[in-house]
Amino acid sequence: MKQLEETLKNRGDSYGNFADLAKMAQKLEGILVVSHMSDVQKEVMGMIATKLARLVCGDANHHDSWIDIAGYSTLAASDLSKTMPGKEQFLGHDNAVARR
Repeated sequence: MKQLEETLKNRGDSYGNFADLAKMAQKLEGILVVSHMSDVQKEVMGMIATKLARLVCGDANHHDSWIDIAGYSTLAASDLSKTMPGKEQFLGHDNAVARR
């Protein structure tokens, strides 16, 4: 139980108060998710909203949150390249390597 308490305290230090974070994330998700988006796009938007809320409510210098946003965006772009030929160009050479 002590380890769980320490983990929650560390997360609070990085991400801020969970209730405040949840409220901010829900506000962002409410304006970002659009019905015409794919499930992948909706999920990515939701995850990015959470990451943005963490930056707003907690430590804006938390490096991992910024990296996570880039990662989720890359997942959406990668998924889009599977359904829309010719979109691979936006992912750079790393996507070409991944397709080999």
